[in-house]
Amino acid sequence: MRSERAPSKSEVFKRSAEFIKYRCGPRWLAPMSGNDYPALEAFCSAAESWCRGDTHNRALAVQAMQALLSILQPHVRHFALMSIVSVSDWEIAGQVIPRLLPPDDDVTLQNLRTAFGGEYSRLRIGQVPPTPRHGVPVVLTLWSGAAPLDLSTTAGRQALSEVDIQTLRENGWNVLKACEWLGVLQQLAGCHSEDYGQSTGGGTP
Repeated sequence: MRSERAPSKSEVFKRSAEFIKYRCGPRWLAPMSGNDYPALEAFCSAAESWCRGDTHNRALAVQAMQALLSILQPHVRHFALMSIVSVSDWEIAGQVIPRLLPPDDDVTLQNLRTAFGGEYSRLRIGQVPPTPRHGVPVVLTLWSGAAPLDLSTTAGRQALSEVDIQTLRENGWNVLKACEWLGVLQQLAGCHSEDYGQSTGGGTP
């Protein structure tokens, strides 16, 4: 005998369920099975986290929603996208949805159009700009007349590694500032090394 699924205690999921039921009918749960229930409930919580989060936490929430969306069966994934409207609003949902779907997932978008009917246009789903491969590279000029050091290049990072406190002092740096900033600049060079690898040219390789 199959045990009954425990009722959800998540208020955000309950609100989303009512929202979806209103638009898809009382039997909207029928196509769902297995992992669909917990994945959808967790997705609703992740969507709420996106709405409440700062820039860093929103990026993490998007990753969580992408993973949970992939757990859902393809024919019920539109329910998750509908829940974003429930926990936020139409405009916000239109901003988030393109970040979650693979560009070739026409089935989910079509199901979403069918479920929302004439309301689909309220989403105003736009295009997501491509994520830059790297951060903005830092170019340093350590003293007047010095050659610029582009930390996105191996040559620039190598040149910075050869700069010591004595060199900075000889070029007008205060000794305390030289000690403080040299370590910071070396850490910055290390971050660029992780981002840009063995790039030898300027800017994005």
